[in-house]
Amino acid sequence: MGYNDRTARMAVPGGWVYLSAFATRDGNLTLALVFGPTETL
Repeated sequence: MGYNDRTARMAVPGGWVYLSAFATRDGNLTLALVFGPTETL
């Protein structure tokens, strides 16, 4: 999967946001931003 994974979960009004960044073995940087409602874990 990913190497040097960094994941942050931040609460925002009405829900939460996941920001995930990781560098793959070949040096590519992948970013993922996910928003979910308060009811979702």
